[in-house]
Amino acid sequence: MQSSLAKSLIIFLFPIISLASVWETTNYWDQNWESKFSEWMKLEVSRNIFKNPQSKWNGTKTDCADAAYAMRIIFSFENGLPFQMKNPSGARPVDGEVAKFLTNETNAFDNYEAGPKRVIRFIEYIGDSVGTEHLAYHDTYSTTVQNINAGHIYIYQYGGGTRHTYIVKDRLLDGNLILYWSTVPKAPRKLARKKGMPSGFTGRPWGFKRFKQPEFYNANYVYTEDTAASKEQYKILEKVGKRKVNDVIKKMLQLEEEDLYTGIQKYVDNACDALKDRVEVIKITEDFLQRKSGRCMTEAEYNDYSTPGRDSAIATTISTLLESWETVVEIGRANELPSNLTKALDFLSDKSKSGEGELNGICQISFKNKGKSYKLNLKDFYERYNKKSLFGRRKLSPYPNDPMSLRWGLKGKKSKCKRY
Repeated sequence: MQSSLAKSLIIFLFPIISLASVWETTNYWDQNWESKFSEWMKLEVSRNIFKNPQSKWNGTKTDCADAAYAMRIIFSFENGLPFQMKNPSGARPVDGEVAKFLTNETNAFDNYEAGPKRVIRFIEYIGDSVGTEHLAYHDTYSTTVQNINAGHIYIYQYGGGTRHTYIVKDRLLDGNLILYWSTVPKAPRKLARKKGMPSGFTGRPWGFKRFKQPEFYNANYVYTEDTAASKEQYKILEKVGKRKVNDVIKKMLQLEEEDLYTGIQKYVDNACDALKDRVEVIKITEDFLQRKSGRCMTEAEYNDYSTPGRDSAIATTISTLLESWETVVEIGRANELPSNLTKALDFLSDKSKSGEGELNGICQISFKNKGKSYKLNLKDFYERYNKKSLFGRRKLSPYPNDPMSLRWGLKGKKSKCKRY
C-alpha cells in the first residue's frame, strides 16, 4: 500500500496530462473580423515573422501553401477565432467516426507547451500534410475582383503542373499588389516579396481566393453578398486568356495611374529582393550539405534546393527593367527620374562605364566563401547568369551540390553528383 507521501511524489513527478485544444475559441468569424484580418496582414505582418528572434513565431518552418495557412492560424490564435480546414489525413477518428475537418479544437498537440509553441507545431503539421492543391480545392473560395485585399491569397499552376501560393500583403492605388510567399526547401525563412501582378492562372480552382469561415463548409451553406464570393475572374479569363487576365484585373483595381518612377522602381525592388532571397536559399543549402557531410542529394532534395527557376526569374526581372529603361530613354523621359537611378541604369544597360557606385547603392548583396567576403550587384548577377562555357554550362550555377563559389559565378570545381 502506497503512503500519502509516495502518492504525492508520483503526482509531482508524473503530472496528469489534460486534453486541451490548440487554443480556445472565444470569438466567431464575421465580415468585421475579415476586415481586421486584412488590416493585420497589411500593417503588422513583416517578412521576417518566421525568422526574427524577437518574434514569437521565430523558427516556424514553411514552404509554400503552409505560409498562407500560417497567417490565418496565427491571426485566429491571437484573437480567439476558430480555425477549420478539410482534414488532411481524411481518417482521424473522433468518437468512433472519421472527422471531416481539422480544427483548433483538436487535442492531438497536447504534448507541446500551450501557446505559440503548440500553434507552431500545428502549423508545421499542416504544412507537412497538405499543399497548394488542397488549399485551392478545399479551404478557399474565389472572390470578386474589387474585393481583392490584404490577407487574400493567389494560387496558380505553371510549367509541368507546379503549383504556387502568394499571400496578398497589400493592394496599391495603382492596381499593383504587394505579394509575400515562402518556397522550398521547407525552413524558417524571411518571406519573399514582389510588387506587381502575378502570372496568369488557367481556370478553377486557381486565382484570387479567400479562406473559408467554418460555417462555409456546411453543405447547405449559401454564400451571401457580404462574403464577396464570385466566379467573376473566371469569366474575365474566358474573354482575354491567361496572359492578359491579370492585366485586366490590375486595371479594374487601379484608382490612379502608375507613375514613371514607381514603375521603374518596382522592377529594381523585385530584382533586388529576389537576389537577396537567393543569398538565404544558398546559405540554407550550404547548411544542409554540412549536416549531411557533403553527400550527394537525392532527387527530391535536389528539386527542393536547386535554383534554375529562381535564377531565371531574377534574370527575367532584370531584362524587363532594362527594356523599360530603354523605352524611357527613347521617349526622352529619363530626366524625370532621380540622377542616381539614371546613372545606375545606364551602367546596368552598358550605356555608360560609370555608375557602378550608384548601382551598388541601389542594390548590392554580400556573401562569404572560404572566409573571404564578396559583393555582387544586379549587373554582376545578370552577366554571370547569361555567360556560358563552351559546353553550355552557365557560369552561375543553379546546382545545389556545387560549391558556393560556382553558385555565385566564381571559379570552382563543379560537383560530380548526379543532376536531375
